[in-house]
Amino acid sequence: QQWNDAPFKQEFTRNEDGEMQVTAYYTRTPTFTLVRRNADFTDFDFKAVEGAFLNEETGVSFTIQHLNEISYEVGYGENKLNAILLSKDELVINDYNYRIAIGRNATNAVDELLLTSGRIEKVRFTRIK
Repeated sequence: QQWNDAPFKQEFTRNEDGEMQVTAYYTRTPTFTLVRRNADFTDFDFKAVEGAFLNEETGVSFTIQHLNEISYEVGYGENKLNAILLSKDELVINDYNYRIAIGRNATNAVDELLLTSGRIEKVRFTRIK
């Protein structure tokens, strides 16, 4: 229970996969659960996600640069956002406002990203370099 907002409650548990999770309860708000995944980055090529990506339909492009460990920088125009690799297949940008599903081709190279944020879902960006 939060000390300055008694109706707000949080429950910290582990799910059936042993991952940490927190469930939030609040009046007039649907209950929701956030999960901290157990990610194994053994033998993962962190640089494979780097590059420039374009959505041909909208003409929007952005770049991804690996900084260190699971940290990345996403740039579009003059804007730069922080990103964190949650798993080998998912990157989150700007505190969960944007999620990127990482797509790989038959040789396991990253060739496309699917961006989800708010009202948009799985907008395809293909590697341009």
